[in-house]
Amino acid sequence: MNKLVEQMSAHALSAWDTENHFRAMAATGDVQKALAVLDRLDALDGEPASD
Repeated sequence: MNKLVEQMSAHALSAWDTENHFRAMAATGDVQKALAVLDRLDALDGEPASD
């Protein structure tokens, strides 16, 4: 059980860190490049982009 909680915590922390890093870069960077990154990630995930 502890191993499962540890893995879930690591995954949640990684997702949170990735999102925050993306938001920081998107806030200070090129909006079109940020949207292109999201489109690529959506394609890799197999889910259509939500508008």
